[in-house]
Amino acid sequence: MASPANSRKWTRWSRTCRSSARWSTSRPTTTRRTSAEEAAVSYETLAHIAQTWGTVGFVVMFALVLVYALNPKNRTQFDAAAKMPLEKD
Repeated sequence: MASPANSRKWTRWSRTCRSSARWSTSRPTTTRRTSAEEAAVSYETLAHIAQTWGTVGFVVMFALVLVYALNPKNRTQFDAAAKMPLEKD
């Protein structure tokens, strides 16, 4: 007869218990994403949107400033501002 220490009996409390695999944290039990993975996906999406629309926004802003600066209606105002430092008080 085998001694209890050498027996291959599977019990709930033994280190090699077959039923402990169900409760193991070393392997995933579901394919559902964790909150950290969901945050990474949403961060990547947010970064992509910010890069794309940020570039578009700056190009539009640059075009508006360029139109304002080169508008013939503002020429007299800009000429007066350019001569201001040369005027004596």
